[in-house]
Amino acid sequence: MEVREAEKGTGMTEAEAKEYLVKSRSNLILGTVDANGNPNVAPVWYYFDPQTEKIYVYTYRKAAKASNIRARDVVYFDVDDDRFPYRGVRGRGRAEEVSDKAVALEILGKILARYIKPGNPFNSMYIGGLEKGAIMVVGLTPAYLTTWDVGKGSPEQVRAYGDALLPWEREDQKT
Repeated sequence: MEVREAEKGTGMTEAEAKEYLVKSRSNLILGTVDANGNPNVAPVWYYFDPQTEKIYVYTYRKAAKASNIRARDVVYFDVDDDRFPYRGVRGRGRAEEVSDKAVALEILGKILARYIKPGNPFNSMYIGGLEKGAIMVVGLTPAYLTTWDVGKGSPEQVRAYGDALLPWEREDQKT
């Protein structure tokens, strides 16, 4: 998998990018394009499989992003931290519906396990939606990843950047 640095000296290695995607609980921001060439950007829950290097998301079949993916399989995505020191992964890839229902159910279970407590009624609601055909699971195959980790800068750079931020943005300044 090709991994690029967003800014020289602050990028992640491939192993770090994979670990970040596995461990991050942030939403994935998914970008698709509609028939008129307009962007559609939506937050979605995701699961990253480090063995296959695929990112999986789910959506309602009637959602604009689902229609856009069926018509044009190129997508853009971003997963990043909103707290300092900022880090994240973004990229471009191809999207394809997971057509095997058993595989889609297994992957949906993995997505839900990252965000919803076990036994919560939302789990069965989403699984039922997939079983009834209202929900689809989509696999994203990244063409590349662009990464950043502000914490990798020199101590002086990190301190200067951190000192420039408003207090509510700084994790270490929470009261």
